Amino acid sequence: MKPKARGKSIEEICEKLLIEKGYDIVARNYRIKISGIDVAEVDILAEKKGEKYVVEAKAGRATVTDIRQVYCNAALLNAKPLLVCRGFADKASEETARALSVKVLFLPDFYIFMSPEELAYVIKSIVREALLETLFAEALSLSEEDFKILKAIAESSSFIEASEKLKLSPEELGHRLSSLKRRGILRKGDYSSLRLQAAAILERVERKRLFEKLEEVLSTLRELCNK
Repeated sequence: MKPKARGKSIEEICEKLLIEKGYDIVARNYRIKISGIDVAEVDILAEKKGEKYVVEAKAGRATVTDIRQVYCNAALLNAKPLLVCRGFADKASEETARALSVKVLFLPDFYIFMSPEELAYVIKSIVREALLETLFAEALSLSEEDFKILKAIAESSSFIEASEKLKLSPEELGHRLSSLKRRGILRKGDYSSLRLQAAAILERVERKRLFEKLEEVLSTLRELCNK
């Protein structure tokens, strides 16, 4: 099942980076008020060695506008400006940060804006697509009996369950699987690996059948249009 999209926000990643750098998080989404009126919002207020910092977090590269914003917000709170981002958008933004003494922390490339569940799903999807490509050629030479075996493997949680679905003894199913491996249709691996391979082959073949049907329909339409 596909995980619900959640991911980590740039603020969460920024906080983690700040803590790693020795900063203490004082407040999040802090509203700056003047005479009781909200005039700005700061992503994070942090402290380090007695110094207060106004921190703005950017998922992308910092522009001149971003530099000016964090500088102005810091001035309103009598704090030091700090920007967390993936780099400068251009030379002008870099020069502006230097001129205004805005400290910049760069996000390392290995920070991923995904939850572990989302990352696992993406990796699994990539592996599945790779299997679809790798096993496609072998799938073209499958017999109906091969399809039955692959379908049972893909839909069964255990080797015994698959043999019962096929009404074969475990020994006979083992021989059939060995034959598929010798023919290069299945690769070596444990039962979980065989299930994934079987599901990938069946999915790829089904896609091919759908494309063939679509091509037939398009061919018929072309003939009708040419009459």
